[in-house]
Amino acid sequence: MRKKIIVAFLVSLLALLCISVKVSSGSIDPPTLLTIDDKPVVLGDIKTSNRNPTLVGKCNLPFAIMEYGMRNSPDLGSGHSDGKGMWRWTVPEPLGYGVHILYVTATDPNDSTNTETSAFQLEISKSGASIIQLGLPWFLAIIILYLGAFTVWKRLELRSEKG
Repeated sequence: MRKKIIVAFLVSLLALLCISVKVSSGSIDPPTLLTIDDKPVVLGDIKTSNRNPTLVGKCNLPFAIMEYGMRNSPDLGSGHSDGKGMWRWTVPEPLGYGVHILYVTATDPNDSTNTETSAFQLEISKSGASIIQLGLPWFLAIIILYLGAFTVWKRLELRSEKG
């Protein structure tokens, strides 16, 4: 009887200890940025003309607490990564044109001391039509229209000189 009481006590103590032990998820890596407005991010080339861009990234920890901020606006928003560690966030207020530093912090939901921050340099530029943005077909169409208009103008000029 005495052995049963001691065994029951030890099993209860062990169960109590197992319940109260905090499960650590391991160390967290700094968050990475994968796309901005659905365009892949190339290292060092984070540019957009959208003043409220949508950013998608990855964290190595599923369900991490994600916090977003900038130097002048430290608390722009927060959220969570999904079960695969993917996070998605849209800048809530229009950003001014120029360069901004975005800070993305990932925190382990089971251990608030396990946290990592990444800084991303984001450039917001005014949109303007360029040959690259319009594409070669549009550029060629503009050239053809110009040449056609020039030819018509020259012919009309020659007729007025003869008459």
